[in-house]
Amino acid sequence: MNWVSPPAKRPFHWLVRHVRPDLIPVPETPIKTKSSKTRPIRETDSDDRDSIPKPACMANQMVICLLMIFSQPQVGVPAARSPVRATVVQASIVFFDTPATLDKAERLIAGAAAYESQLVVFPEAFIGGSPTYLKFDATNSTVTDGDLQKYYASAIDVPGPEVDRLAKLAGKYKVHIVMGVVERAGCYLYSTMMFFDSLGKCLGLHRKLIQRASESSLWRSGEKSTLPA
Repeated sequence: MNWVSPPAKRPFHWLVRHVRPDLIPVPETPIKTKSSKTRPIRETDSDDRDSIPKPACMANQMVICLLMIFSQPQVGVPAARSPVRATVVQASIVFFDTPATLDKAERLIAGAAAYESQLVVFPEAFIGGSPTYLKFDATNSTVTDGDLQKYYASAIDVPGPEVDRLAKLAGKYKVHIVMGVVERAGCYLYSTMMFFDSLGKCLGLHRKLIQRASESSLWRSGEKSTLPA
């Protein structure tokens, strides 16, 4: 399609007339001359504007060109970054079976990578599970409570083999991963979020600071050292 330039006089008025004609007052006010005399509007004024060829997408082309001009990087202004495609995972885990949960996580990561996602975000305690959905008997001791023992065993050490596997998955599928785990540190359990880059490197972690009532009996409050200000 041939590009038709707007008239040299009042180009902005020409653009508004073709994009938002409702903004043009009708009739126009008379134009005053230097002699303070008013000059009536000539019929040729509107005829000149209407005689300009107006393809269906001319106004759109004009707006696009303006946007392209103003979107050019300027000196001292950082260029706009390209959008990032992210996948947010909502899936159940395999309770008391960390290897099976990791296998499921890999399938989900592979599926997200197939859709060209660059970031895959898993929910809190995806590895290990949230105590909210478990019913522990408060009258039993830690030693005799079988479910509590299995819950403790399904948590992971940081660093540890499960962390190494997550890092390898991030590098294998070239995605950034945010993974919620139940971290085991001695006799304590933490709700921890771990971060991995697309090169297969663990970037760090953050331990949850404030727990709900159903979580505080099992999870310990994290240190503020993992929350930079």
